[in-house]
Amino acid sequence: MEPMINIALRAARKVGENIVRASDDLDRLDIKAKG
Repeated sequence: MEPMINIALRAARKVGENIVRASDDLDRLDIKAKG
């Protein structure tokens, strides 16, 4: 495969993992409404 595609796929997978990890952390955050 093209090297650029490999790099893009690797980056996309990392972003996906980060989103999953961040959404798991959201459950632990205490969210307060402004105002």
